[in-house]
Amino acid sequence: NPVELAVHIFSKYIDPTKIIGMGAFLDTIRFRREVAADLGVGRQMVRGLVIGQHGPGMVPLWSSVGAFGMDNEEGWERLRQCRDRNRVTPREAIGMVRDLLVAGNVTEAIAKVREMPADLRVLACPYVTHMTGAKTRVGTAGIVLRLIETITTGNQVLTSCQTKVCGEFLGVNSVIGVPVLLNNQGIIQIHPLDIWDEEEKAFKRSAEMINDLISQY
Repeated sequence: NPVELAVHIFSKYIDPTKIIGMGAFLDTIRFRREVAADLGVGRQMVRGLVIGQHGPGMVPLWSSVGAFGMDNEEGWERLRQCRDRNRVTPREAIGMVRDLLVAGNVTEAIAKVREMPADLRVLACPYVTHMTGAKTRVGTAGIVLRLIETITTGNQVLTSCQTKVCGEFLGVNSVIGVPVLLNNQGIIQIHPLDIWDEEEKAFKRSAEMINDLISQY
């Protein structure tokens, strides 16, 4: 990390469609898992994507979320409840957790994270893990293997990853997490997606953060 910087460097020397930053892929898997937990279903039944920065600038796309068997008014209402419970901004969420951790209240910090909606748990859980000195090597390795399996099956898959973007998604020029179609040839398309206005604004802010970071190197 930062994965965006690594993708930026490698893309100077290798075909960018062969460079796959796994940050947004990992965040997407985590997001689906958290939504599934709230709905009481298996992760495989949930769809949804995370774009943007792998870090504070991630943008979980509630506009892309759905679950098998829940494409009806009752299912949409359950998703709204999952999204809106205990809603705070990402900055506020991290601030609350940081204050508890600094005070040595690890148990309380973990409990606070569990009260958050799925998208904020995706952001806050890794923060708690990092700040408490825990390591996620095994979990990260598992996600890498899953990404390799996704690529090597030869099937076409819609997911998210960090890649070099030159205006193909919302007119942004950056190295950033976006929806992509993957197969065993690499990234075959940066996939267009209709998202909510607030998600688009957050994505463009994320791109600015990344570009500022990359410009320092």
